Amino acid sequence: MSPKMPFGEKDYPDRRTPEQRDREQAETRKQVRTLARRAADDPARRRLVERLRDRRAGDSDALQIELVRRVGGPDVVAASQRLLIHVDDLPAAESALAERGIVETARGGNIVLLQVPGSASGDGIAGLAEELRKGGADVALDLVVPLGGWVKGEGGPEPTAGRRAFPAVRIAQVTDPPFVAVLDTGISNAGRTDGYLGAEIVPADVDPLDVFPQFGLLDGDAGHGSMVVGIVQQVAPTTRVGSYRVADTDGVTSSFDLAQAMRLAAADGARIMNLSLGTGSEDGRPPPALLDVVTELLGTRPELLIVCAAGNDGSTNPIWPAAFAATHSNVVAVAALQADGADARWSTHGPWVTCSTIGQGVASTYVVGKEDGDLIGDPAPDCYEGPDPWAVWTGTSFAAPQIAGAIARICSETGLTPPKALDELKSRATPAAVPSTGYGWTVEILPGT
Repeated sequence: MSPKMPFGEKDYPDRRTPEQRDREQAETRKQVRTLARRAADDPARRRLVERLRDRRAGDSDALQIELVRRVGGPDVVAASQRLLIHVDDLPAAESALAERGIVETARGGNIVLLQVPGSASGDGIAGLAEELRKGGADVALDLVVPLGGWVKGEGGPEPTAGRRAFPAVRIAQVTDPPFVAVLDTGISNAGRTDGYLGAEIVPADVDPLDVFPQFGLLDGDAGHGSMVVGIVQQVAPTTRVGSYRVADTDGVTSSFDLAQAMRLAAADGARIMNLSLGTGSEDGRPPPALLDVVTELLGTRPELLIVCAAGNDGSTNPIWPAAFAATHSNVVAVAALQADGADARWSTHGPWVTCSTIGQGVASTYVVGKEDGDLIGDPAPDCYEGPDPWAVWTGTSFAAPQIAGAIARICSETGLTPPKALDELKSRATPAAVPSTGYGWTVEILPGT
């Protein structure tokens, strides 16, 4: 059963010619093969993470990362020389922490960020954390939260003829649209002329595109935030979108830093957040910094919706923060469908997934620059010329903002709150033929490739 179009076929038609679509489908199939291969290949994922770690090692401003291998479960990635502890557990741990020179550097809600000196880390941050826990200090790793999973750095986007004029649709607006906060890599400030990505952006939220290292080529996740914001604007062109740079150009942030950015976006008035990122955890339980912020925000802001990408590892393992959807109705976990509406087997799925929409070859706004072919595994890297490049990219990262945009559009057209607008979107969805498939209810908003 194909997913239902909640706004009708007239709103977001695919204007590519058959020849253009055929060419782009061939390139998109490469993206799909990369995602499927990475989803099934732990050693390949490890190599990618280790390569990203090595790229960042000489940059003192970058979040340093290390791979934590787990027997009988998926590996996780942690921030080097950082630990977390709940504020209530800090007094009992102070002596053990002081002995190793570990100091408090920041607080977010009930979570304290600890800085570990290099001399204290020994066999790695995971080994130190285990040693401290055995000594009675209830510390946790500050897990790295990548954009859509570690597979996102390979394959890369591809140029597309599927651009849409702005606005892509005229909305019968009855009320002011909600503020949508996109927490991602930020957006480029190159200066587009097509109407997209036109909001003012502070310097801290600009996507710098080329950091690891700076030699004139796009980093692996450069332009990711520009793609995501453009998707929201295609679906809901009248809504105000705020772009928060929480991840760097390698697609890396930490659970603590993400939680702090979520608090900032909420304080700025966001009623919908889009988080095209996520991580597994050591034991399947939520990272403490994310549990703390989700509990805090949803306990004080009942009209806030947090829309999250489910991930790209092809398993049913919980990915956070999306997996909070199992216990919090205001968290929306979005899995991906293929371009024809069938389940995307590379998409993370499971009983905690709320809904799914097309995530294969989604067209959106991109950035100016040339790809790093060695980094993304492309022997013929593309060059995106200005001022208004577009690309197609594949992943749950590009499914989630369609849902965020659809909710914002329904709010604008009906005056409903975001949670009620989510219910309305679900009422327009296609009933699942087999409700237990793990992809939730399905809709088709933007076409895939």
